[in-house]
Amino acid sequence: MEEERKIERTMQRSELPAFFRELADALEQGGESPLSGLSRSSKFKISAKDEFGHLSVKIKIKSQWGEALGEDETPAAEGEKPFAKPRYKDMKKRMKGDFRLIVKSLHEGGLPPGEVVERFVADARLMVTFPGKGEEFYDDFSHAVEEFAAAFAAGDRLAMGAMAEALAHQKARCHAIYD
Repeated sequence: MEEERKIERTMQRSELPAFFRELADALEQGGESPLSGLSRSSKFKISAKDEFGHLSVKIKIKSQWGEALGEDETPAAEGEKPFAKPRYKDMKKRMKGDFRLIVKSLHEGGLPPGEVVERFVADARLMVTFPGKGEEFYDDFSHAVEEFAAAFAAGDRLAMGAMAEALAHQKARCHAIYD
């Protein structure tokens, strides 16, 4: 589940460097300050506006995974943290961005970041557990995901490119009916 928090501060222009130092400390160390959530965020945005000699600084912090379990909870094995199954819509949005980055990296002749590939593969494996969202396509899609993951593990950029095309084809087939 996506969680959003906003922080607003008004300050003199001369106070801005100290604010950015506080922000950098929060990113590096976490801690208990209101800015500490940045170290765990999936996305944040900073804006500043000059308002009659003072700066109004706003920070929006988004986190993809909430701390609390929701109604779609998956029980954890003993000794593991509980896992809240994300909302389907949120997961699909994240997968879309990850896939875009994967394809862009491959088209530029490089390998995508491992963290992005791992998250995409994990989300794809979870996605096929949702009922009523295209079960007739799940087997073919899952097969393509596993081949894509194997190609990434082997560092085979050409095979990854071919499997990314296969994944795009599977997505198009499913979304023609379900999206």
